Amino acid sequence: ARPAPASAATDGSNTVLDGAVFGALKDGFGAERVAALLDLMGAELRDRFRSEADRVQVAHDAHALVSAAGMLGFTRLSRLCREIESAAHGDADLRPLIHRLEVQRAEVLGTIHKLKAA
Repeated sequence: ARPAPASAATDGSNTVLDGAVFGALKDGFGAERVAALLDLMGAELRDRFRSEADRVQVAHDAHALVSAAGMLGFTRLSRLCREIESAAHGDADLRPLIHRLEVQRAEVLGTIHKLKAA
């Protein structure tokens, strides 16, 4: 399945990237700084969530991505990370959430690649 295209939504609820949030960030910080932030986000997505068995680490990884993802306009990923963080502090089964994260991670990394190529 191909990831959904990065399209703007007023609330970012069903898209990979909330174009309004991303556009405002780009206007405020400039294209070069935002490109660096996208690089950092890509690295974070590739490096985090290595083991779902370590619930403390999963909660830490999720917490670290909540704000960064939201700031860049990846609001759906931000909400999922908040949900994962909460579940990791409890005794919920993390596997379905981690599966959703893997799908969203691929979508966000693809979107980052497209944004950097544009």
